[in-house]
Amino acid sequence: MDASAVGGPQDLSFLPSPEIRKWGGGPITRYAKNVWIVSGYKEARAVLSDPVRFSSSITNPYAPQRYDFILSDPPGHTRVRKALMPEFTTSRVAQLRPSLEARVEALFGEISRKSPPVDLIEHLVRPAVYGMSARLLGLPASDYARFNRWAHLFESKSASADAKHEAGLELFEYISALVAHAKEHPGDNLPTRLMARNPDFTDEETASIVTSLAVAGFNPPKGLIGVGLLALLQRPERLGECLTEQAIPAVVQELIRYLATVPAICRLATTDIQLASHDVQKGDFVYVSLAAAGRDSREFHDMENFDIHRSDLRHLQFGHGIHHCLGKALTETLFEIILTQMSRRFPTIALHQPKASPHYLSQDSNYHSADYIPVCW
Repeated sequence: MDASAVGGPQDLSFLPSPEIRKWGGGPITRYAKNVWIVSGYKEARAVLSDPVRFSSSITNPYAPQRYDFILSDPPGHTRVRKALMPEFTTSRVAQLRPSLEARVEALFGEISRKSPPVDLIEHLVRPAVYGMSARLLGLPASDYARFNRWAHLFESKSASADAKHEAGLELFEYISALVAHAKEHPGDNLPTRLMARNPDFTDEETASIVTSLAVAGFNPPKGLIGVGLLALLQRPERLGECLTEQAIPAVVQELIRYLATVPAICRLATTDIQLASHDVQKGDFVYVSLAAAGRDSREFHDMENFDIHRSDLRHLQFGHGIHHCLGKALTETLFEIILTQMSRRFPTIALHQPKASPHYLSQDSNYHSADYIPVCW
């Protein structure tokens, strides 16, 4: 089953998604003989906060690395997450912020020197997200094109399994070489600090961890920021309200909830369990529809509308429990920086050919993402 089929807007007209309506009829629905869809907010939190009965250890057929901590359970996951926590603290994100601001400022500067229309995905979103990963992980700026090719294959629905596996091998070999270089030439980057704090980690394990972070830190943020920008630009009458300095943090959070660019998370039932009066069997796949959970009418008032002033602003887009996304604050910070600088540098920014905007969405991604956002100013 394709997780992308579980829920999330396919257009950006700020109207309820048909898929969300489909799964929103109850907190849990049987999709197939051994597949369940969890769409209720409380039920979703319950599944995501119970790693004992709902395992994350589901094989990734394209991952060549020995250990993918994202798709793992305690105690292995706990050991790696504890080692990584210092890299994602509030203070560490604050330290990284100036470099993110400088990168975004440089990209907007390059855009301002071009003749419109200019594609924000090509000239802003992809390079800004790569810059975030590069600064954190120590990836060379010159390797952007190569990394972008790998990332595209990983998220593509049409790419063959062999092509994805080959890309995974190439990326792991590439990261392994970077880890070896960091070991010989320590620098201001995550691999250096991770090895220094955890001498028991082997080089292969360190490379596996960094590879997982590199993949998780590119496609999901790219999808969120790209679709978020497109959604805002589709409603020019609301841009003024949404792009004030005071409103931007709430705008980012509501976009995350509303757009649900990561539609679902899968877990594997490790035991027979009753969930919302349904008997889930050991070995069943349980898909948590993050999109539907964010629109649960039992939890959210007027959840079908985009409302930056809502008092019940909550979502599960970054997961919950022990697998809550480490890069949450970093991704939100980058998105806020982009919106802040865009409002200052391009107060009259607008979509080029706005009627064509639904066609700017990717049809070949396992995430909800945008391929193209042409703008003028």
